[in-house]
Amino acid sequence: AMARGEGDSSDDEPVVEAALPPKEDRPRLRQACLVTQYISHYLRIRQYEAYLAEEATEFEAYRLSARTDAAVSALSRARIERLAVIMAAREAAVEANTSGSSGP
Repeated sequence: AMARGEGDSSDDEPVVEAALPPKEDRPRLRQACLVTQYISHYLRIRQYEAYLAEEATEFEAYRLSARTDAAVSALSRARIERLAVIMAAREAAVEANTSGSSGP
């Protein structure tokens, strides 16, 4: 392996230069590093989008649950009102029968 690239005039950085890849490989490695960073950012964005989609789904589920609860409450109120009307009609019928039978 090449320890130093050609044209290296600096004598105070031989260890650093020896630790680096050969100069001819650096552009390819830099490009590979940029591609890796791009993929990492892309995956992070996709992960965040998935998180947002999950949150939206959960919110929609809560919203539908609340609408269902409201519908059940409205249905319960309607049933109670209907029962009240039926009870009032029965009372009126009982009163009519009672007052009718005790007539003249």
